[in-house]
Amino acid sequence: MKTKLKVALQTVILFLFAGLFACKDDCPTYYVHPEALAYGAFREGSWWIYQDDSTGVRDCLYVEKVNNYFQESTIDKKCQYKNQVIFSILDSKKNIFPIFYNIHASENITFVGVEYHDTHQYGFWLFGYSGINFTNSEYYNITESYTNFVYLNYTFEKLLKISSKSSLDTNRKAEFWIAPKVGIIKIISKDFITPNISLVEYNTLPYE
Repeated sequence: MKTKLKVALQTVILFLFAGLFACKDDCPTYYVHPEALAYGAFREGSWWIYQDDSTGVRDCLYVEKVNNYFQESTIDKKCQYKNQVIFSILDSKKNIFPIFYNIHASENITFVGVEYHDTHQYGFWLFGYSGINFTNSEYYNITESYTNFVYLNYTFEKLLKISSKSSLDTNRKAEFWIAPKVGIIKIISKDFITPNISLVEYNTLPYE
């Protein structure tokens, strides 16, 4: 009798474990799309010099560190799926323009954003990328797209102009110019609060 009970308990436990691991195996992992990655992920050693167009003050930004991890979420409270998240955290010599790039994978779209990590924190989503098309939302809209765009002494193979309002503070509005393997080229304030910033010089090491 004890032997039969023991076997029955073992069988129940095996079924439970089998269900648990099957559930985990069925839960997907979403990865950042490589084309979106090029707009906001840079290795240590990358640097940019920007100028505040209102004051003429220049500031040097450099990649302090890169955080690459998987954020766990639940599907109907049954199991966990994982979203890849990559933060390129930029430090600022003069603390004029301290930001970090935020790239976040989801089921169908990779989102690219930028956030300010000063005492008045706010951020902007810049675009979503489906693997085929760039997408718009209530917070961001790609207004123009260029190839071989010439700015100062640089030619950018591709450039997006984006109208965005902050999802953290909708009073914050700006136009962003952004290019792959370079990042932000220009910010034009639309709210009289966000600083007007222009790229002067850069040396980037794309994250792979």
